[in-house]
Amino acid sequence: MQLIPNGHLPAMILVGLILFSGVFFGRMMHRVQLPALMGYMLLGIIIGPAAANILPAAILHKLDFVTELALGFVAISIGFELNFKILKSQGKQLLSIVVWESTVTFIVVTAIGLLVTGNTPLSLLLGAVGVATAPAGTVAVIQENNARGPFAR
Repeated sequence: MQLIPNGHLPAMILVGLILFSGVFFGRMMHRVQLPALMGYMLLGIIIGPAAANILPAAILHKLDFVTELALGFVAISIGFELNFKILKSQGKQLLSIVVWESTVTFIVVTAIGLLVTGNTPLSLLLGAVGVATAPAGTVAVIQENNARGPFAR
């Protein structure tokens, strides 16, 4: 089911619809006590090639700038939250958390990629992308819940 005839819909309208839908799904997740990030991911699954194919892969590639923009905002948010005194005092713990998070993310995403696609190079690439974007999700959930404590710092 492809709702975009011939793949032609002005890019800004498409981005606006995706953003509006993302806000809606994020708020629905809040109502059931889940992070908004879960709603965004659910929306991506529903409208992407994996389910309804409302946004086929060919169109998704044209929207890479949206992903880059969003990751840029997350990176800026991470920069705002950094506290070098805390980083210095908890350096070993932080390094351990980063190594474990990266390793587990790479293994899980690569394994799921292998199960779904059976394509080893693609799965390894997905694992690497997962590692690169994993902190973004963690920071988003921490900020959304106003988490405090050693891990959140």
